[in-house]
Amino acid sequence: VTIAATPAVLSRLTIIGALGSLGSGDSLALTTEGVYVDGSRKSVVATWLVSGSAASISSTGVLTAKTVKEETPAVVTANYTEAGVSVTAQYLVLIQPDKVVSPVVAEVQVTGTSTNLGLVVWTSINTTGTSAAPNVPSTQRGSVKPAADRPVYRVFVAAVVPGGVVVPSPTIFVLNRNREWQGVSFPVAEYLSGVADNSVQLIEIFDQLDVSIISGTKIFIGYGITDTEMIESGRFRMVYQVQ
Repeated sequence: VTIAATPAVLSRLTIIGALGSLGSGDSLALTTEGVYVDGSRKSVVATWLVSGSAASISSTGVLTAKTVKEETPAVVTANYTEAGVSVTAQYLVLIQPDKVVSPVVAEVQVTGTSTNLGLVVWTSINTTGTSAAPNVPSTQRGSVKPAADRPVYRVFVAAVVPGGVVVPSPTIFVLNRNREWQGVSFPVAEYLSGVADNSVQLIEIFDQLDVSIISGTKIFIGYGITDTEMIESGRFRMVYQVQ
C-alpha cells in the first residue's frame, strides 16, 4: 500500500532583499520564500504592494525609488496563499534623497510583520570594495580561515531605539557575543570576532518578536579590526528600520 506524503503546511512568509535603504532612482529586487511548519522553505511568487508615493513596485517585486527631498519610508507588503493558508510579510525601505554609498553590503531577510518579526542579515566582510550583495549558496556561507598575513575583523551590530515606550530618549544598544542586547559602552561589544576578509556572515537579529513598541528603531551593522578602526574607515551602515 502506497501512502501519499502529507504536504507541508505554510506557516510564514519571508521577504529577501539587499539592505533596507535606496537612493533616489535606484532599484531593489525583492523575492519571497514560504516558511513551513516543518521548517522547510521554498521560493514562492507573491503579490506586491507598496505604501506612499516615494517608490513603486512591479508585479515581479522590483522596487524603484522615486526622487525625494528628504528620507521617506516606503512599506512593502507581500501576500501569498497556498492550500487555503494566507501569509503576509512587510519590509520597510527608506528612500534617501541621495545615492547610498557604503562598503558594507548585505542581504536582509524579513519574515512576518511587526507583531511577529524575524530579521536575519547576511553580510559580506570584504575590504576590497565589492558592491555586490552576498548572494552565496548556504553551503558556502560562514567564516573563511584567516591567512597568517592578513587581518581579522570584528562584526558589530547596533540598534538605535527612539525615545518612547521602551526608553525615554534615543538610546543605542548593541548585540553581543551571547546574542543579548546591552547598552553601548566603549570598547563596543562585538557580535563576532576573528572574522576573515572575503567571508559572508549570518547575523540573527530578531526571531518572531513583537517589535511594535520599538517602531522606528534603526539597525546598523559594521566591521573593523577594532570599533575605532571601523568608525574611522566608515565600514558601517544602516541595514533596516523597524516599522
